[in-house]
Amino acid sequence: MQRSKSTAAYIYLLITFFLWGSMYVAGKFAMQSLPTFTVCFFRFVVAFLTLTLLQKFQTARRGGSDGAAGDGDPSDGHPSDRKLSDNNPSDGAKLTVIEKKDRPYIVLIGVLGYFMSAGSTFFGTRYAGASLSSLMNAMNPVTISIFGALILKEKLSLRKCLGIALAIVGVYVILAKSEGGSLLGVLFNILAVALWSLVSVMVRKVTQKYDPITVTRSGIGVGLVCYLVAAGVETAINGIPQFTLPVVLSLLYMGVFGTAAAHTLWNLSLQRLEASTCSAFYPLQPLVSALLGMWLLHEENGPRFWIGAVLIIAGILISLIHSDRQSVHPITSKQE
Repeated sequence: MQRSKSTAAYIYLLITFFLWGSMYVAGKFAMQSLPTFTVCFFRFVVAFLTLTLLQKFQTARRGGSDGAAGDGDPSDGHPSDRKLSDNNPSDGAKLTVIEKKDRPYIVLIGVLGYFMSAGSTFFGTRYAGASLSSLMNAMNPVTISIFGALILKEKLSLRKCLGIALAIVGVYVILAKSEGGSLLGVLFNILAVALWSLVSVMVRKVTQKYDPITVTRSGIGVGLVCYLVAAGVETAINGIPQFTLPVVLSLLYMGVFGTAAAHTLWNLSLQRLEASTCSAFYPLQPLVSALLGMWLLHEENGPRFWIGAVLIIAGILISLIHSDRQSVHPITSKQE
């Protein structure tokens, strides 16, 4: 059972990073016509509505029993009475109502991850350039692994560390160019990576108790409120945005697939695998972006691209050659 769960999680990760990699191509159309926070706002509106419909469908399919999962009687041993850190992924269906004591986690995930980290990434790309920003974004496996080891007590094997390092070298081979970036852009990218890594570890912890769709929807809802304020300021300064068909289609794709689907699959993977294992797939994102750029935008890539691609794939495979038992080890409140 655990092996099948981890296999499914690896598939989820492949889909996640394909979708995130495609965001660079899809976002290119929207960013040409709309300011940064306005793009993020409409992207998150679409994502929130999509996840709301998905959650209603999920609840209806289960007979509506999940909706009241957070209201169990403590005396009957209901999962809602357990501490956040004491829940095991194998315990069965996760709760779909966020309990009051756990809501601060959701607020932090929404503000730090879906708002501040995502916003910092956009500004980092604007001031430092796409290549440098993508390269710095590929440092997520390192920072997520560090946070996972410090906060979740995950063990980092030498093989996993070597694999992550090899994959990052592959990203560098692909993206390293003469393109420079401002110090401000570099600082924005560092902030984005640090915040997202911290939030990923928090998601790993929260999804041991709550359904990943619930966590994703709730966090995106918090981020949406933040983007509403920021987009309102942009509209007051720049005027009413103009929407064209390519922009609308881009926003729909980014919201449904790049945000709702991708973040749910990412959170579901974090529920089933260690944060450091999930992070090993991060170098796939710039690889997918480059491949889609070649296919859809007719961009050209030389030998550096193919050498880097081989290094990325080899690094990921090396980092994943370890026991499934270690990958799906549940979070516990005590160190063993």
